[in-house]
Amino acid sequence: MGKEVLVVHPYKHHALELAAAIAQSGRPIQLLTPFYRKGLTGLLAWIPLDAGRRAAGYDHAALRASDVYCPFAATMLRFALGGRPAAFRDAFDQLAAHHVSASAGRFEWLVTLQDYMPRTVDAAVRAGVRIWSDQISNQTDEAISRIGAHHRALGLPEPRHDESKNRAILEQAQLVTVPSSYYERALLSRGVSAQKLYKIPYGAFFPPSSTAANVVLRNRDVFRIVARANSIRKGGHLLLCAIKEWSDRWTAALRGKPLHISVLGEFAPSLASMYSGLGALRNIEISHGNIPHAQVGTLYATADLFVMPALSEALSLACLEALSFGLPLVVTPYTGVDDVVGVCGFEVQDNAMSLGAGILEAIESRHLFPAMSARGQELVRDVYNWSRYRGLVKDAMEARM
Repeated sequence: MGKEVLVVHPYKHHALELAAAIAQSGRPIQLLTPFYRKGLTGLLAWIPLDAGRRAAGYDHAALRASDVYCPFAATMLRFALGGRPAAFRDAFDQLAAHHVSASAGRFEWLVTLQDYMPRTVDAAVRAGVRIWSDQISNQTDEAISRIGAHHRALGLPEPRHDESKNRAILEQAQLVTVPSSYYERALLSRGVSAQKLYKIPYGAFFPPSSTAANVVLRNRDVFRIVARANSIRKGGHLLLCAIKEWSDRWTAALRGKPLHISVLGEFAPSLASMYSGLGALRNIEISHGNIPHAQVGTLYATADLFVMPALSEALSLACLEALSFGLPLVVTPYTGVDDVVGVCGFEVQDNAMSLGAGILEAIESRHLFPAMSARGQELVRDVYNWSRYRGLVKDAMEARM
């Protein structure tokens, strides 16, 4: 049996950081991915505008090109099936499973993110490869029940979800990593052994040291909220209901100052009628849409507050980015961020009344924002940073490998 670690992930998320952390620990590694800045994706990086910028982002300084396997077939699958995520994941899983079977004796560990790669895990188990399950999305029974209840309350069918494959992977895994206490508690309550479970928080992709110089003078004539709430799972319906019921009180607390709410991402079709039903609002402007990640920093830098009424996240990278720019948070307990209340923001429950009241409390407490901003950036420096992440990955590997 070889000593190499194989990391397989069909998307980007934090997979490059995870692979880099393993490489920096000294273990030989191969990252199997459909996109990396080599081969076809390397050529795409030279394309101007957003397409080129996105391709150029599939790169990491701590990974050698020889550490990355980016087969042409995987890249073409991503292009051909990009609009059909489930079909792409299934096809990529088949490709990865074949790679594992054809490389028998080479790999000691397979690192799989969530349950995207069930065939690959089965192939690895048959080949005697040990399993490291890196969990990135809390979809335990409690979380799915909460999400389903919100769909029912809106008169919508509950989203279909089958957790059986993830349960099987968790049972087969010798090492399980999670990014937050929220998800750690959920897996412990499910019966996952504490001996193989490690909490390793993500880092912010905009570190505070680089954001301080880029934060522009915030426009004191407009109060700006950035919200990650474009779907039901991310609490978009709660935000829209809160806007409808609480907007007058928010603007009154702002003493007539205009309020601009920028929602990251296009509203999901299930929220379109709610959004259009708001009509014209006095002193409030709402925008939503997909924004290139390179431009998100500018949005954070000009904002005053970040809102995310999520129904379940393992650990929201958007929240960490907002903290790195010094934005106080208004969030539910389900974003995965610890130490919010009394430190860097306000915690609300998953209903529109609580969210509306929480945003009002934040607006009325904006004299506390400078202290919250400093403590939030301190959290990113001390807890939510990729340097600490790499150290914790190394500790987990030394303990379990």
